[in-house]
Amino acid sequence: MPDCTDNKRRRLRRSRLLARSAIIVTILACVFLPEVVSLVWHLVHGKTARFHEWEVPVPWGWRAFSGQGMLIVQRIHRAYYRRGEFSEVIVAPLISPPNHAFEYEKWKPATIRVKLKGGYDFVAEHRIHLDGQEGYCLSFAASQNPNRLWVTCDVPNHRLAIDFIGDPTYAPVFDSITRHITGSNSHAPSESPTTAPKTR
Repeated sequence: MPDCTDNKRRRLRRSRLLARSAIIVTILACVFLPEVVSLVWHLVHGKTARFHEWEVPVPWGWRAFSGQGMLIVQRIHRAYYRRGEFSEVIVAPLISPPNHAFEYEKWKPATIRVKLKGGYDFVAEHRIHLDGQEGYCLSFAASQNPNRLWVTCDVPNHRLAIDFIGDPTYAPVFDSITRHITGSNSHAPSESPTTAPKTR
């Protein structure tokens, strides 16, 4: 009888230990998920992702994947299980006719109107340089979430659109990614003329 009781106690202790170990492993996986996912991605793919003729850097802690004709470089946040807990850099072709002239003074108000309807307020504008060509960016803050930023950029001479959607603290990472994107046809002549914003 005592032996039977001892066996039951040992099995019970073992079950509790396994349950606690599983809980600890689950918690650690949740806490370090961004690093684990990024490590696996970098081991398989290296430091950059390919999008047509472009090499796009993928920082540590981020991963990249393709979908619907675009490249997404994504940072998973700690609370990844909550909706919208990602920061993403989206690289896509600029949709416009081949000889269409990019006119900043028309593009800016049209983009602001679209984002306003989507619940984003215009907060700033700036320029970027991508592989030797100038790009034009507008920044928007989510009306209902101050921790959600949307930066949309057009680089007309490279026919690229690059957006950042996510936590504002990762905006500098977006700037770094755009600065280090390189193409196989670097500095090739533009096929579409650009009308830059007037100097104020």
